[in-house]
Amino acid sequence: NTASLRNLVRAGLRVMGLKLLLDGHPRFLLRKEFGHCVQGGKVRTLSFPASGNLDEHKSLLMEGLEAVEVAGEKEDELVYAERLRRDFDVEAKTA
Repeated sequence: NTASLRNLVRAGLRVMGLKLLLDGHPRFLLRKEFGHCVQGGKVRTLSFPASGNLDEHKSLLMEGLEAVEVAGEKEDELVYAERLRRDFDVEAKTA
């Protein structure tokens, strides 16, 4: 549901995928980043999906973008951005 998704993204989880479950209902796949993740590159904002209308969200996720924050006056939008790197990825390469 929209309220739960909003709260989870606000708490720092990122939408990184979309899957159709056995019950036939689509679910956003979430993950928690450990360490600071630098966002940048392509950024796009989409309204929370109307029931069953996930085509634009699915397209952005397929391009490698992740929903990283909630936006909008009514907090009814997801902000998608490219993940560039995590701090510990950079540290591992320089160690």
